[in-house]
Amino acid sequence: MTKKLLVAPLDWGLGHATRCVPIIRCAMALNIPVILAAAGRSKIFLQNEFPDLEIIDSESYNIHYPKNNRMNLSMAIQAPKILHRIYQERRNLNKIVNDYHIGSIISDNRYGLYHPATYNIFMTHQLHIQAHGNKLIESTLQTINHRLIHHFDELWIPDFEGLENLAGQLSHPPLKTVPTYYLGALSRFKTKTNTAKTFPEIIVIISGPEPQRTLFEEKVTAQLPKTDYTALIVCGTPEHPDCKQISEKIQKVGHLETETLAQYIANASMIVARPGYSTLMDITVFGKKVLLIPTPGQTEQEFLADQLCQNGQCFTVAQATMNLQLDLNIADRFSGLPQYSPDPSLLNDRLLIIKEKLH
Repeated sequence: MTKKLLVAPLDWGLGHATRCVPIIRCAMALNIPVILAAAGRSKIFLQNEFPDLEIIDSESYNIHYPKNNRMNLSMAIQAPKILHRIYQERRNLNKIVNDYHIGSIISDNRYGLYHPATYNIFMTHQLHIQAHGNKLIESTLQTINHRLIHHFDELWIPDFEGLENLAGQLSHPPLKTVPTYYLGALSRFKTKTNTAKTFPEIIVIISGPEPQRTLFEEKVTAQLPKTDYTALIVCGTPEHPDCKQISEKIQKVGHLETETLAQYIANASMIVARPGYSTLMDITVFGKKVLLIPTPGQTEQEFLADQLCQNGQCFTVAQATMNLQLDLNIADRFSGLPQYSPDPSLLNDRLLIIKEKLH
């Protein structure tokens, strides 16, 4: 009997779930039986995208960001909870593998999802962890990260292997602990435009864990009506997809279907977003100008935003000092994200190997 492929993204914002969409689509196109494991908003999102696929409930990591910038302290405090959750994943996986006939697992940043009876893939772009320049902390975290990844059979990196890449040193560490494959940028979007209707000039994509997701939404909602732009705020809350009119020119919606959101982004003149890596991969499909506002204290986002700003591609500003009346005009002077053309054969080749192992 053919066994199933389990795809399981981390529930740390929606980005891990969105970048699994092209993997799931490709697996289904190859007639690989797929089952999903997700929690919270990620589960709701995947249910909307793949209503015919079975989704196993997976317990949330319940990672919360601080309201201040003390991210390192907050993560240190939450570390025991995260490690316990990884331990619980390991303990519960045996039943899942047996009950659902799992033969292979693709884990997007869920360190506990590997099993001796399955072929195990770990996907991440963050292999060189940033810690505000503290080399001792960075080295310690990188060592722990690589040791955890070492339990898997393959490491998949959603980035380009060469000099032209998205994540820089984040995804190009000097040490690789397992067989490693670069897949190029993974996005749920395909390039499209639609000029038959009028689209907002600005699309704001709100994302990330709480409470910073809500704080970002509140600040954007207060500032956008003071600009001269038409805008749509997409809140990243699939559990509350309803639309609200904020002002004559500003609308807010909880969630948009993938194809609809692609149309809005394709026709916008500017995107305002967190520099979350999955968000950046999505925007590169269209090659848009972007104003980047990192989640306060999230070193990975700050690194990516600073890198793109130094390259002259995207303007970045701190959430505490953002002023959309000024910042949108400055961001318009930057060149914007480059438009990448992902190579679908890279992902297809890896999934064909998984398909052979499932028989």
